[in-house]
Amino acid sequence: MACKSLDLNPIDYLLGLLKCKVCAQQLQLNLRELAHVFHQICAAIPQQYIHRHILSMSTRYLAVDATPGGCTKY
Repeated sequence: MACKSLDLNPIDYLLGLLKCKVCAQQLQLNLRELAHVFHQICAAIPQQYIHRHILSMSTRYLAVDATPGGCTKY
């Protein structure tokens, strides 16, 4: 089975979530403050949430592989 999407990366969803949470802070941060906020947000994400996403990847890969081009819900 060959993946047909270069964007189907397991870390992309988590990075998108982190970006949304950092942007929701609406703060003007320097790099050190941003790193601190980022670490706090990462620490607050439940391990079960990450694990559930990892387990869903096989379903995502199968959906992409079954699609002869075009879009999937992922």
